[in-house]
This record gives sequence, structure tokens and C-alpha cells, in this order.
Amino acid sequence: MPRRRLPPAPSDTGEATSPPELVRQVRTLLAEAQALSARLAALNEVAVAMQADLETEEVLQTFAREARWVLDFQVCSIALASETSYTERVLRASAGYSTDTQTRSLHEGAIARVIQCGQAQLLFTAAEDDCLPVDVQAAMLLPLRDGSTVIGTINFYARAAHVYNIDDLRIAYALAMQVAMIMHNARLLREARNTRDELNTVLESISDAVLVVDVNGCILLMNTALRQLLQLGSTHYIGQSMTALVRAMRGQERRVSQRQLLQAVRNQWRTSSGGTIKLRMAQYIEWAVVPLRANGNDEGFVITARDISERIELEQLRDATTGMLVHDLRTPLTGLILGLDMLNIYAHRAKTEDFIELLGKSKSSANRLLNLINTILDTRKMQAGHFDLERSPCNIMAMVEEALQTVMRQIENSQQHVELDLMAEAALVLIDRTIIERVLENLLSNAAKFTPPGGHICIASRLVDPNWLEVSVSDSGPGVAPEQRSMIFELYGQVSGTQPRQGTGIGLTFCKLAIEAHGGSISVRDAPERGSTFWFTIPVYHHIDT
Repeated sequence: MPRRRLPPAPSDTGEATSPPELVRQVRTLLAEAQALSARLAALNEVAVAMQADLETEEVLQTFAREARWVLDFQVCSIALASETSYTERVLRASAGYSTDTQTRSLHEGAIARVIQCGQAQLLFTAAEDDCLPVDVQAAMLLPLRDGSTVIGTINFYARAAHVYNIDDLRIAYALAMQVAMIMHNARLLREARNTRDELNTVLESISDAVLVVDVNGCILLMNTALRQLLQLGSTHYIGQSMTALVRAMRGQERRVSQRQLLQAVRNQWRTSSGGTIKLRMAQYIEWAVVPLRANGNDEGFVITARDISERIELEQLRDATTGMLVHDLRTPLTGLILGLDMLNIYAHRAKTEDFIELLGKSKSSANRLLNLINTILDTRKMQAGHFDLERSPCNIMAMVEEALQTVMRQIENSQQHVELDLMAEAALVLIDRTIIERVLENLLSNAAKFTPPGGHICIASRLVDPNWLEVSVSDSGPGVAPEQRSMIFELYGQVSGTQPRQGTGIGLTFCKLAIEAHGGSISVRDAPERGSTFWFTIPVYHHIDT
């Protein structure tokens, strides 16, 4: 490689340069320009060659092989720093790192100085305390940076002194910057691959099916569990749309389910948090969607799914068994109540007070059991959407008083105080009387159950707007924690706490379904002083004159 030679300085004696001398100087400058151009071209070729592979070993091997076109050196090495030391390895074009390694302290030698100060050094003549390899007389030491951190050095050595100059240092610095940048990219690629492999390991170890899509519904990731759940085989779906994935599902029996899935894909997954889809005759899939956010923006969505067919089958079996048992119990229980009524007539004629009281308690218990059976049956009908309301104008004040009679014995035994705060101006409501009476009975029974002896129960009503009346039942019991207020309205849901389990967990579910069937709302809030207030809204009856 031609080396730059500085031309002799013009004479300062005032003598004019002769034409032959001027021609010689011009030729020298042209040769130097050509040499510099060739070195820059070679520098670019080295950078391109190193960028062809982002594996660190291959990058350094390419560097050691190609750098000789740019710089004259006998030995080239790389030193990588740790917390307290650095390890220098000789680079050979044939085998990347050689076995010639040496580890020194970060307080020892010229390389340590470069690592600590972050500045390149040009050594025209090596000194003993520079700690350079044997037989080295000149050196260029360039820092390698990963961002703002110096991670080591690239070093060029010559066996003769005064071989390198400032131009060589600039070319070498450009090379070192290219190596540092490519090593940085190689590290990022390695970390990305490791993260990808870890993510794939996690995805494959999850039993739930997982699908990751971007905001446009393009598939980014999917695990084996999803392929097995949807019977997708080994076809590559990464980069395709969710619609293409659904259409690729196999099986003639899935024609209807495919339409359901496509409907969910097109309209629900961006706005819904999840749902349940029936894939086959007896296969149910439960799915959930979680958005992927970065810097406050939605970058995509994670969709998880699982097969809940066994759970659905058990629930259906339980409901069918419960419905059958409850339905079969209602007929003999009705006969039992009729018999108690007849015995009560004879007891009144005989004027046996003790027998009358015993029959009253027995009939009250039988009526409560019949009410529970009717609640279970009606709850199942309302859940299935097969329940028809028989609406008529009703006086809410009279209904409250009748409902109170069903729990009055329980209230009197606990010496609880009852307060009525009913709005007479809006007494008429348009409801199914039997259903709303049972709602009131359930709420009053719960209030009496959770209110301590000597406690306070309040039944109130108020207009929330001209068309809706709010009825509330407040108690002075322990209250309901905010995180449990939605759960208690679920089927078999009950408040967890220190109190023993009471009731079946069906009553509030029935209340919710019954009120929603009337178009109203039901919920619970803190009572004004202590305890809970269960409230619901029902439509007000507006009399129309004809």
C-alpha cells in the first residue's frame, strides 16, 4: 500500500520554483491523492465486508483479513475490558481469535490508558511501560465504544519505529468506529435472538393457546397449543392475517363455527376483553384479549384461548340434575303445604294454640323451601331467556309490607328495628308482582341475616327520574367489600370472610336477573352509617287517561 510522503516545503528564499520541479510536485500530490482515494475505497470495502455478517467472530476474522488493504501492520489485536482488567487477543485472518492472549490490570500499560481515557494513542516508539507485544516498536491504539462506554481497544502494531503518522491514525480510527458499530449491532442481534428464544420457550411451555397480532390483525407469534387447539398443522402463518388463519381451519363440521370465528375476528377482538365460542358440536373455546402497549400506544394484541368443553359439560350436567331434582321436589312440597293448611284449619277449630304455632312454623319453613325451589327454576329460565314477565300496575308500599311479613319472625327474634321511608307519590310501578315480591323477600332476608341483634334495617324508595323508582334495603351489618360487590351477584357467589357460609348463593343472582328482565339495574353500596345498601330500579307506572 503506498504510504504518504510529504513534499519538500517551498523555498522561502524568494527563488521561483523551476517548471520541472513544479511538475514533480504536482505528480507527487496526484500520487498521494490517488493513494488516499485507494485507502478510502479499501476502507469502505472493509466496512461492507464486515457488515455482511453480524456474528462477532466472523466480523473480527473479516476485519483481520481485509484491514491489511488499508493499513500496514505486522500484528493486529483486540482488547476487551472487564471491571478490573482487560484481555488482549491477537487477530489472525485465518482463524479469528488466536490462542495468543494476555490479561492485564486496567492500571497497567498503554491499552489500559486508552480504555480509561477513551482517547486514541499513536505511539511512534514503544516504551517498556507500554506493555506491548514482544518486538513491537510502533503502535496505534483505538478505543472501541458501545454507546458512551469504552468496551476495549483495536490495536495495530509494527516492528519498526516511526511507521505510523496522523493520517494512518485517522484511517485506523474510522476502522475502529466501524468495528465498534458492527459489534454493537451484533450484540443487539444476539440479545434479540436470546429474547426471541426465551419468549418462544415461554410460549411453548404455556398450556393455553396464545396468538400475538399487530393492530391490523397480522399474526406475529403463535404457540403449538394454538395449532393443536385449532388443528392448524405445521403450516407457517406468521405474517398472515387472522382471517386467513380462521379460514385455514380444517373439517367440514366447522363451517358454522368458522362464520362465528370470523365474526369475532372482525368485530370483537379489538374492542372486547374476551368471550366464548362454540367450535364443534361439543367443543367450547374461551378466549381473552390483552392489548400490547408501548409509549402509550397500542402496538398489538395478545389473544389467549383454552378449551373449556369439560367445564361446560359439567355445568350443563349440574344444571340439568339440579333442575330435575328441584322440579321433582316442588310437587310433593306443594302437597305438604296443602296438608299443613288443612291441619291448621282443624287446629283452629280445636283451639290448640301450641299445635297452631307449630303448624305455623312448619308452613313457614315449607313456604321458604318452595320459594327457594321456584327461585332456582326461575333463575334457570331467565338465564336461558325463556322467562316471560306478567306486568301489571302494583303498589310498591303494599308489596314491601307483604314481603316484611315473610321475614318478620326472623326480625323479631333478633330484636332488629325496621324503618320505612317509602315515597307515596310514586307508589305505582309496572312490574311482575310475584317476581318483584321475591326480590324484596330475598333482600330483606339477607338484611335480617347479616344485621346483628338489636341492629337497624331501613327500606326506602325514591324517584331517580320520572320513569324509574329506586327501592333500597339498608342494614347495619358488616358490609360488602368493594372488590366483592360484583361477585356476589354471580351464580353461587358469596361474600368471603370470617362468617360461616349462609344460604345457597342463588338469591342475589335471581334478583339481578329479575331486575334486568324489567329493564332496571341492581347493585350494592355502603350504607349511610354502617353496613350495606342493596338497591334496584323498576319502571314507574304512568296512568294514561282515555
